[in-house]
Amino acid sequence: EKYWIGLCPKLRIQESCERRLECPLESKTIDSARLRILNDGYTELSTDHHGQLWKPDICRSLAEGIRALTENGWPASFIFMYDEAWQLANSIAEFMKAITGNEISYDMLAWHIDPSKSQSGFSPHRDRQPDDARPTFREDQMAMYTTCWVALTDATPDNGCLYVIPKHSDPGYMEGDDEVKDPLAVALPRKESFQLIRALPAKTGEALLFTHRIIHWGSSGRKGSKQPRVSLSIGFSDPKFEKPYLKDKPSAQFWPSFNERVGLVSAQMISYYQRFEFSAELLQCFYKKFTQQSDIFDGTYLKNTKREFANALKETLADPNAHPSADADESDGDEDDLLDEALEIMLDAEVEEEELFDDDFDNCEYNSGNSEAN
Repeated sequence: EKYWIGLCPKLRIQESCERRLECPLESKTIDSARLRILNDGYTELSTDHHGQLWKPDICRSLAEGIRALTENGWPASFIFMYDEAWQLANSIAEFMKAITGNEISYDMLAWHIDPSKSQSGFSPHRDRQPDDARPTFREDQMAMYTTCWVALTDATPDNGCLYVIPKHSDPGYMEGDDEVKDPLAVALPRKESFQLIRALPAKTGEALLFTHRIIHWGSSGRKGSKQPRVSLSIGFSDPKFEKPYLKDKPSAQFWPSFNERVGLVSAQMISYYQRFEFSAELLQCFYKKFTQQSDIFDGTYLKNTKREFANALKETLADPNAHPSADADESDGDEDDLLDEALEIMLDAEVEEEELFDDDFDNCEYNSGNSEAN
């Protein structure tokens, strides 16, 4: 714990406890945001129209913390080690519940996108790709999975803001995607269709809310841009569709303990291993921390993360140039043990023949090969 405080001395880490939730939005804002999501699949919460969503300094502190983490070789998502990130999650959870009816799922990520280093956000994708899309919406057409994305620094076309294809321009949004046709090609069949794409620049502290079915991506910024895009996102779901990852934390009122935060962020890095760059050695470290906290996770998420680890380990060891290990000789013993465990996970999956939920990018990369990582 002292190590993490040393990295970001302006941020705090306290033990697990219950927190009172406060909704920062007025009822008329909640109603208009809900209507916009139902019509377009997304909405924007701007400071110009809605005022400050949270204390002005919290975004600045989190952005500074992410910079410190990345400078020390840690993925930006480790910002969720700190109380300030969970304080932000408190406020988001309250208005997301009011707008969408969804609860926090603990699908949490953060980014530090530096255009000068040719970094970019995730390539076009849907956040969830179920076999049958319609049952993932309630009778009132509200999605059973939604995401809140928060700009911790200004997000512009120059440094890689988000882009979306609105619901009304996307045939696969409600009906689901064809097994053969590329969803992008279906949504953008003519050159005029590209005019329907919406850029969503956001000032520091502003938020974007969108559903699991909207096609969205982070753009590649201008190489001359000197301002990195720093942001975070938190997923929210109806437990009938997808249970919260932490089984003993039913809502954002309950902040995870220090060890639980380590386990959760490590699990997230495993789950999104194709989107972020880190070494095979660090991957193994994440898996150890994840398994040490295995009792806190929902069973489906636990199985899914273990399978992602097996795939990740197989890929990183097969291609050490992609994620080079710091010292292969010293880690040989650990790698053998982890390979044995990875093999066991794969064999178990074959025996069970159980299909877990598809994460983002699945079935949305028909013609482009592997997805682009941050």
